[in-house]
Amino acid sequence: MSRPVVALVLASLLPLAGCLGGADEDAPGTTSDGSDVPDDAATLAADENATVATSPTDMTGGHAPHIHNYWGESDRVTLFDDVVAIRADDPNPTFINALILKQPAVGGALWELPDGATVYEGTGIVEMTVTWTDPTITGLALYYKSADKQFEVEGFVGPVPLTKDAPAQIQVTPKMTDMPHDSVSRWMFYFAPAGVPAVAEGNFHLKFDIIRMRDVMEFPGHPDNYEDVSNYVLADRDFTYKSQSFVTQVAGFLATSQGPEAIVPDKIVPMETHAMLVQIDVSQASATAPVLKQQGLVLIYVAADGRQLYEAKVLNLTDATYVFGVPVTDSQVDSPYTEQSAWRMYVFVEQQADLPVDTRSCAGCFDVEINGHVKIASWATDPTGIIGDPNPCRRCG
Repeated sequence: MSRPVVALVLASLLPLAGCLGGADEDAPGTTSDGSDVPDDAATLAADENATVATSPTDMTGGHAPHIHNYWGESDRVTLFDDVVAIRADDPNPTFINALILKQPAVGGALWELPDGATVYEGTGIVEMTVTWTDPTITGLALYYKSADKQFEVEGFVGPVPLTKDAPAQIQVTPKMTDMPHDSVSRWMFYFAPAGVPAVAEGNFHLKFDIIRMRDVMEFPGHPDNYEDVSNYVLADRDFTYKSQSFVTQVAGFLATSQGPEAIVPDKIVPMETHAMLVQIDVSQASATAPVLKQQGLVLIYVAADGRQLYEAKVLNLTDATYVFGVPVTDSQVDSPYTEQSAWRMYVFVEQQADLPVDTRSCAGCFDVEINGHVKIASWATDPTGIIGDPNPCRRCG
């Protein structure tokens, strides 16, 4: 594909290969070019002098609501009509099959629509027709994640049986569609092997249609969401967070198919947002292993588009307060139709083992319970000037 796709297992388990590497090269409290972080960076997420709205529903002004009709005069649009490769030697499907299918199976493929193809508003049915001739494909079943769900195991629905040469349909509600202006669909699909034995190796042809079943809704106006405010407070609460080791995550996932606990903003990340500040005040962080000592915090996040794991930039810290900068692109904001943010944030305590050998700091290698307070604020522009571009997670494999 034209952009990186986070493996379903990675997004669900977040193993964090911090166990395999050390801390960031940039020292906390400095920018990538070595300059000092502004002294007031630690208070930017809670600036008492700033004009703050507590909810994006307080927005005023902007253009009038309008309609985005991508259908033209058609009631059926083909978004994909081509061959999909499916390989048995890909390690990710092997792991996914063991955890999701819970039966012996070989092969499988994570798949997404090509850039520029989205499930339009007004869609009532997604119709998929698969055809194959390779004898090494014994059958296929479909798991899918619609645009309103986050990219994690519990966000996928299935299995939907796929019969060769026969269309299979998915009923689509308005909130499941991609939002206007998105050039990349937030839908995701997993083609799993089916049959006995369950094997999928080779190529199959996929025809992917969307069928219009309802009127296109009036899209909210495009206001300057920050015309009258400087930032929105999306979360401001105490929390208890269990930062799990990779071993604990795998064990829990095998037992329950649930991924790690996440911090989710209480309010959606509104359109026009281009930066967020996340302030975490830690009151207590205790490790299960007494030989460990705390080194700092690592914040890993998945934006609403759900395609990539990112690592937030540490802007400032004290003994107990950490401020992280999170850049936000236009494609990463929440849909204005959704009631709950699709953003997921994961906190890991970075630690150093007090052993008679040289060890490197490790984030996500040990179980830690964190008690503290989190405040998340969204901004139209970077208030610090040093957050920079989204930083793909270097620790995540």
